[in-house]
Amino acid sequence: SKWCYENYKKCTTKVCKGNQNCELQAMIADMSLDEDDTPAADVGKGPDRAQCRSYKKSQASACQCVPKDDFRGAVESKLKSFYSSFNPEKLDDSGDLKDSAEVWKKWKGKEGEMLLAVASKYKEKAVTMKEKPKRSPPTTTTTTPASEEEEEEEADEYTSAKADLERRKADAKANEDYDLAQELKDEIAELTKTEIAKLNKLKKEAIEQEEYATAKKLKQKLAKLEEL
Repeated sequence: SKWCYENYKKCTTKVCKGNQNCELQAMIADMSLDEDDTPAADVGKGPDRAQCRSYKKSQASACQCVPKDDFRGAVESKLKSFYSSFNPEKLDDSGDLKDSAEVWKKWKGKEGEMLLAVASKYKEKAVTMKEKPKRSPPTTTTTTPASEEEEEEEADEYTSAKADLERRKADAKANEDYDLAQELKDEIAELTKTEIAKLNKLKKEAIEQEEYATAKKLKQKLAKLEEL
């Protein structure tokens, strides 16, 4: 929910305490997408389109949608399942909540806050902290993010190819060859789609190798492409 997302942002601000590297990692975690997550339909829709799509995708994978009339029962089911694992004393002999009425009196309309409060209270039992895997030494087969010179050279290739297609499209339009103009327009869209996919792949590789400055530059390039 929006409430969960806003609390995530508050949490990262509190934890990072102004540390730019920490804030950058939190930002990358927020905006990180799979390399094929930018469909052609989103080209030109602006950088917020991608972030919203990432948010909605994570919500769809994590949330369980139920009819409005079944909402309370679904929440209680989650609570009973949680308590049966981490604090069975909260349940009666039938496996129901002992204080169901009090729970809903206190938390009705604030179910997200309630679930977070429960998870936080029992985090020592319920949450498994994973250690960050150690980075393996690079090998000759390991792919590395492109250097700035390589990125600039590839960007120039894209810009040059796009400029040539734009020029040809303008000529076709001036000559009223609208079929050709449409074909060239489609080629430009496909070229941009390919460039976005390539940049997303480079960004993903940079994130995996913790090259966050490179990832940030690639994100900025993607934002510019999506604004076209």
